[in-house]
Amino acid sequence: MKNNQIPPGSFGLPVLGETLSFFFDRDFSKKRYYQYGPIFKTYLLGRPTVVMVGPEALEFVLSSHQDLRNWHRAIADI
Repeated sequence: MKNNQIPPGSFGLPVLGETLSFFFDRDFSKKRYYQYGPIFKTYLLGRPTVVMVGPEALEFVLSSHQDLRNWHRAIADI
């Protein structure tokens, strides 16, 4: 993923986002992982959220972007 690129995903319904699916669907993360890949965006508990799943996502964070110290600001801009 390139810098300033928003990950794929869905924000879901206005205001609620995908919060209900997150709480009631046991396979929420697995379904989005297969649909969007190891890094995807969603909207949970009234906030835009980036979810990172699996070893590819962990490698992305630990090796590629050690210089991103203000990640919470980047997510807020989504």
